[in-house]
Amino acid sequence: MLKLKDLLSQTKSHRPVLVSNSSAVGVSFSPISYGKDARGYHKTIKGTALTNKPGKKTKKFEIRMYYDPKKNFIPNYKNLRPKDYKGPQNAPPFTVESLAWVSCSCEYFLYHCEVADTREDASSVKYSNGAKPKVTNPRMIPHICKHLIAAVRKGALVKK
Repeated sequence: MLKLKDLLSQTKSHRPVLVSNSSAVGVSFSPISYGKDARGYHKTIKGTALTNKPGKKTKKFEIRMYYDPKKNFIPNYKNLRPKDYKGPQNAPPFTVESLAWVSCSCEYFLYHCEVADTREDASSVKYSNGAKPKVTNPRMIPHICKHLIAAVRKGALVKK
């Protein structure tokens, strides 16, 4: 799994125009949820993103930020935390150093990012057919789309 800063830096070096294009994207966040999967305990930030140009459609994104397993924190959400929990009560803050899982319904993520990110365990095949991007990203460089960049820039890390 990759850290958020790795996904951002590889995006800046692979397709720098995505960072500047992200400033034209409006983001709306849905309520936060928490969960556990094979990667560990996570906070899930979902929402929608819309580019402010005519004819653009709303895209759905999801970012999962994983708690550092060394800190032994389990979120106090529904039945995640056991009754005999003795770990920290307050969640550690998420930063660009946090491990992240990302997904977006946009075409760019579908054709450029999803399979490459899945190879690094930073995403899952959700929208594509799982075939390697032979033309759009033949070197399989994991990175993110402008909608995910906009979500991070507009407060996904600090969203409560």
